[in-house]
Amino acid sequence: MILEDYGVKPRTDGGGIPVASLLEKDVLLSCITQYAQYVDTASLPIACSLFIKRYAVLTAAAALDYYGFHQQKKDWLSNAYFDVSSFKLLVEEYSSEEVDLCWKTEIFANHLTPIIKLAAKICKVPEAMLWENVAVRLNSVFRSYDSSSHLQQLHALHAELCSEESDWLGLANNPFRRYLHCTFPDPENPKRKTCCRYYEVSKPGELPYCNVCPLKKSG
Repeated sequence: MILEDYGVKPRTDGGGIPVASLLEKDVLLSCITQYAQYVDTASLPIACSLFIKRYAVLTAAAALDYYGFHQQKKDWLSNAYFDVSSFKLLVEEYSSEEVDLCWKTEIFANHLTPIIKLAAKICKVPEAMLWENVAVRLNSVFRSYDSSSHLQQLHALHAELCSEESDWLGLANNPFRRYLHCTFPDPENPKRKTCCRYYEVSKPGELPYCNVCPLKKSG
């Protein structure tokens, strides 16, 4: 199943909280605080950045693959539950109907964009950093399909996500125009413009910086 590769699993034991509740300040703050414990940091801004980076895998990246590349139709997000112990999405089987609107509107304007705005406000993190966190996850999906057989689809989806029209994002300006990279079929992986601050929680033996970190020294 496509979605399971991104941490979207069947809900079999009744666990998790409705994803719609993440739009509530207290619920979102609680999830970010729990993620802070998971990544072992006392910094709420760092936890917020890395939480959004994780949540973007479950939502934006999963949606790009499922709706964009595989052109599936089921609405798996609106009825999903967020598991705060495993940081995965749980979806009840056979309960999803087709998306009512454009999938990008459902994923972004109706869900991820409000979460990013709220998270940035309560954790005092620049929205630009959080949007680049999302873009990094989308770039990973694009790279996974970086082959001649998908080249036309790659460029079409990239153009959609980088369009000047941004109603589907619920924003006046589209941040992906700055942060998404159209390098296909060139495997180049450009540096980020902002730092997600992963280096501040990396453990001994782990890479201290992300591969695209702007603070990482070349060579």
